[in-house]
Amino acid sequence: MVDLFREFLSAVHARIRSPFWGSIAIVFVLVNWKVLFYLIVADQSVSTRLRFFELNSDPTLLYWIPLFVGLGFAIAAPWIRWIGAVVA
Repeated sequence: MVDLFREFLSAVHARIRSPFWGSIAIVFVLVNWKVLFYLIVADQSVSTRLRFFELNSDPTLLYWIPLFVGLGFAIAAPWIRWIGAVVA
C-alpha cells in the first residue's frame, strides 16, 4: 500500500513539474485561491463548504482561465528564459 502511494505521488510530482501542467496548476490555484482556502480551512460542515464552492466558482474560473493562461505561460516560458539569458 505504501509503495502504491509513493508511485502515485511520484506520478503527480512528475506531471506538475512539466511546464504545461505545472503552469495550469499554478494559475488554477492563483485564480481560485479564495474558494480553495475556504474549502480547506473553514470551520463549517462539509456540505456548507461544498455549497460555497459551487456558488462561488464557475467553469470559466475552474477550467478556461487556467487552461489558456497556463498554456500561454508554457509557450512563453522558453522565450522569457532566452530574453533573461541575453540580458544577463
